[in-house]
Amino acid sequence: MVELLDLLVDILCQQGTASECQSFINSYPDPAQQMVFFLFFPMVFLILFVHILGSGISQRTGNTKFTLLVSIAIFLFIIFQGWYHIFLNISRFWFIAVILLGGFWAVLHRMAPASGGGGNVSRGMKNAMGDFVRRKMLDIITKEEEDLRKKIEDRFKKLEGILDTIKKAPPGSEERAAAIMEFRRMCTDLEACIKELSDKGKIGDVKVLNYTRDYWDRYGKLTEKFRKMAE
Repeated sequence: MVELLDLLVDILCQQGTASECQSFINSYPDPAQQMVFFLFFPMVFLILFVHILGSGISQRTGNTKFTLLVSIAIFLFIIFQGWYHIFLNISRFWFIAVILLGGFWAVLHRMAPASGGGGNVSRGMKNAMGDFVRRKMLDIITKEEEDLRKKIEDRFKKLEGILDTIKKAPPGSEERAAAIMEFRRMCTDLEACIKELSDKGKIGDVKVLNYTRDYWDRYGKLTEKFRKMAE
């Protein structure tokens, strides 16, 4: 499986993007998941994207016989330009997007016949959904969400290190007092990061993706340890 994945990386990740593809693969510990998320999901999305784009170009030329040829050309162009890693990141989200948007689309169309304020609610939900999708796509392309998760993990490691310092420092010492102050400062920073990540799972004011439950649980356990040590 590992050798097959390495071969696929060499084929699909051109123009020096192999390291980014390998990093994506390493984010999934199970070999089966690595294969599915690296090859199957992105390839389904890429083929659909290429087919839609190729069909659109062929229709504009007035000759749909060249749809397959145009689609293959676009597919190869994307691969050899080293853009496959972009579709890797998008594929993490697009199945969720299809489910969410499909569900909201059905709800909004049921709401559409309502008069007066119902139309305003419908338009408001559509705008909120559009903003959500734009934010998610931007996060995927810029890796902002991934960087934020790394930042959160870094803060957790620092808090654990500070707790260890507090535990070892003599009571009443300057080292212990400084560590306690640093722990509180780091807590404020961590809370801001977790809240920022939480906002990325909202459509308007409604939380539809709970990204932060585990983070808050871990944070609660750390602060409880701190409270007992600082007493």
